[in-house]
Amino acid sequence: MDSARTRKKHDSNVRFPHRLKRHFKVTFKSSAIRLKDGQLLLSTGDKKRPVALRWAFDLPISVEIGWKETGGYELRAMYTDSRGVQVPLGEKVAGIDIGELRIAAVYDGEQVDLHSGRLIRARNHYANKHQAKLDEQISHKKNLRKSGSRSSKCLRRLQRARRLLRAKIKRQNKDQLRKQARMVVSTLHERRVQTVAVGDLSNIRDSIDYGKKANQKLHLWAFGQFLAELRSQATKFGLVIKIVDESFTSQTCPWTGARKKPKGRTFVSPCGQHHMDRDGVGAVNIRAKYLESVAGKGTAYGRTPTLPWTPVMAGMAPVTCGKRYRVLPVQGRDSQGVEGSTRP
Repeated sequence: MDSARTRKKHDSNVRFPHRLKRHFKVTFKSSAIRLKDGQLLLSTGDKKRPVALRWAFDLPISVEIGWKETGGYELRAMYTDSRGVQVPLGEKVAGIDIGELRIAAVYDGEQVDLHSGRLIRARNHYANKHQAKLDEQISHKKNLRKSGSRSSKCLRRLQRARRLLRAKIKRQNKDQLRKQARMVVSTLHERRVQTVAVGDLSNIRDSIDYGKKANQKLHLWAFGQFLAELRSQATKFGLVIKIVDESFTSQTCPWTGARKKPKGRTFVSPCGQHHMDRDGVGAVNIRAKYLESVAGKGTAYGRTPTLPWTPVMAGMAPVTCGKRYRVLPVQGRDSQGVEGSTRP
């Protein structure tokens, strides 16, 4: 816009760059917000001319003014979440298989929900490529620098750009994991689930060796952060997280109990009659393992299970639906941008 103003003095045809109004917002931090005599005062840099609004609520921690999708400006006030712990609505048990491509496969006893992790994978891929370019430029600048001399401004700018890149990607991934964990836990709460069994991945990196590219993806796998977010959100809804050994859970047929290593993303039972997503199979078996450990005896596998909790009903694999998350919110939907369910 500064360059457009300069050129406009000599050329009347110059136009300012066009941006949609929703790209612009004004943010006021806590230090720029005051509450006095029923008015919310937002600092503008001039003590005598703040933005004054009639306010019947408490002092927010931050405020932003932005453009609504339906037209017009709106003021958004943020407060600390002071809601108490909710009471579980039922006593059901669910199983969760945490993955890299699918951040979570959730089985609540009736159906399997697949939550995509492609957005985080794509973001990490972009960060790695961009950081490799910065590392190459930084290495070149360091080689040109004489021993004992001070680093150049260009080198410091490159190093700062690398730090900011990693910090930005870390913040974005953390926000994404929190949103997806909230979606998983809130959905299970609505379906009357009280206990959530999650597969144990604590030592998985000790045995990972699938080649250079695959290892890079797996070592960027944020399963620990996602589990921490699940525990944090589960506390708010009164749910209990239980860690279960997930050995062979993606290779065991929930109906017959036979093992078969899947090829690709689809698990086909040894009898060839049952087809299901391999992550969904893992979630079903993790739930069954937990129920077996609680009972202390019996089995949830086979055509005649001795436990009353049969993971697969009537010989049919449970319905599988998918949930994806976009970077930007979709008009008319929540801020998490959840797409409609898709069935394979």
